[in-house]
Amino acid sequence: MKKIVWIFALISFISCKKEGVSTVNNGTEIWFKNAAGVNLLNSTEINAIRSADIDIFLLQNGAKVRVNRPMMDLNESFRITPTSQGDLMTLYFDIMPESMQQNRVTMFIRYQDGSEDKLMGEFNSDRSSAVYLEKVWVNDVLKWSPSPGKGSALVEIIK
Repeated sequence: MKKIVWIFALISFISCKKEGVSTVNNGTEIWFKNAAGVNLLNSTEINAIRSADIDIFLLQNGAKVRVNRPMMDLNESFRITPTSQGDLMTLYFDIMPESMQQNRVTMFIRYQDGSEDKLMGEFNSDRSSAVYLEKVWVNDVLKWSPSPGKGSALVEIIK
């Protein structure tokens, strides 16, 4: 009988797993283009948008707060990377509980000229094991929601 208890205890111990979030998908990719379709993240273009010209703000408790995390790899929650189709910005929504309002996070991209674009991401409601982006709005217009063939969260902002 002792052997059965020990075997059961051992199986129970081995089958326990650590609880927590295993998957996080909180980024949206952004093409910045002008009316002619020219990629404005290309540094050789007139009026190019450079990372130094961008500030990211987050809506927390009704107030805009500038995102600055100097100890993080992405201290401003975005990066610009080259792709075969031109440079692309990836914005990472802040998924901390204080940033969530009814499963949504609102962030702002402020440009050097003082103008800004509002981006809102909606996330799954049960975030106990995975966090994933379900919809993206730009300036209150729905620009992305997952559907067959749409792939990752990719939006276009015309400047």
